[in-house]
Amino acid sequence: MIKRITLFILLLLVTGCNQKIIEDVNRVEKQEKTKQEKTLTIEEEQKEILKNVEKPLEEVVQENELESKKTIETEFQTVEQYLDPTDFSKRISYELFMFSNGKKSTTDFVDILMTFSSKSFHDEWLQDKNAAIQMFNNVQGMMMEENVFPVSYEITEITLSQSRNEAYFYRKVISRSQGELYYITTIVKENGEWKLADDSPSPPYQEFESQPISQGGTGNEHNGK
Repeated sequence: MIKRITLFILLLLVTGCNQKIIEDVNRVEKQEKTKQEKTLTIEEEQKEILKNVEKPLEEVVQENELESKKTIETEFQTVEQYLDPTDFSKRISYELFMFSNGKKSTTDFVDILMTFSSKSFHDEWLQDKNAAIQMFNNVQGMMMEENVFPVSYEITEITLSQSRNEAYFYRKVISRSQGELYYITTIVKENGEWKLADDSPSPPYQEFESQPISQGGTGNEHNGK
């Protein structure tokens, strides 16, 4: 069983390419011989990741309840370390978007993940860098074949856990062939820096307020739109 299905794979599962992706993931997992086998199911793993968060994803799903969230601007500053979770949520959302629409190479994307992913994410996907590059390259190639590149995205404000060492936010991605796709992105603080921990499909959120994208910038700022 594939223990964690992230954005990179889910965008393709909905296109009918799932068998090729599953084979690709299984191949990468076999190459990582030193990786400890995980025993949690997808539901158990999500529960573990989001414990202490104010409203976990599984609770939303079970209750068929939509969270009300404010969308925020996506402009961010490029820095080497992110000490603020909102700043990091903007940066990692941009990187996910740029990879998904083919504007960032798989090599550059894996380098970004090596820098900005949590230890658990790294241990699961990035122990073998060359294998990870090949896997993401195959994913990006199949996205091109299926014309599922996203054309725009929005993100919500973050929700911090009680410990303030974990947070989550939602991403709404507009895809060429799939319309609106929603994801919940989990980030964690390790050694004072915020890192990507997980990115999984989610129910839609209810938007109650939206802020326009600010104009201008310092030259180090990026607008994800």
